[in-house]
Amino acid sequence: MYPDKYVKDLESSQRRSRYGTRVIEAALFISGILLLGPFIHELGHISWMEFQSCMYRFSPGFSALIGFYGKVEPLCYLSRQNLAFFYASGYLSTFLAGFGLREFGLRVGENTSFLEYLAGGMLVSILVSVTYKGDVANMLGALNLSALELPFLGLLVLGTLGTSYKFLEEAQNGRKES
Repeated sequence: MYPDKYVKDLESSQRRSRYGTRVIEAALFISGILLLGPFIHELGHISWMEFQSCMYRFSPGFSALIGFYGKVEPLCYLSRQNLAFFYASGYLSTFLAGFGLREFGLRVGENTSFLEYLAGGMLVSILVSVTYKGDVANMLGALNLSALELPFLGLLVLGTLGTSYKFLEEAQNGRKES
């Protein structure tokens, strides 16, 4: 169907493997945003409830547009500080897991750009979930800081976007060197 010269050029340039690598990296990045990041986020909330020995109700779900999501409702009394930690625990756990996965990939060495794309996707998932104003607004409301919501939200968004961009840039540079 294709001329022999075209087939030989395609095989010798290894285009297929480069495109395959790009597709895998994109799939990992998107799954970090839609699946792993939100899953770790909800596990952070659940971990805080377990740490507080508090009963909770968990309602998971999935949507093609926003991926995995969940609602964790405490079924016990929490002080203002504990309630604020409850709301922050999702973001904190995703942030720590993303950084941890990236650091693991850097320490292991060769062929770990896949881990960096997954970690980058997890960090971008924080940015995506902040736009819903759920946990951030609730955390600030628990601390009676609603007047400071916009500056705090702006710093959180810019910080997450900056670190995610930096990770993607380093992953791209690491691939060019190898």
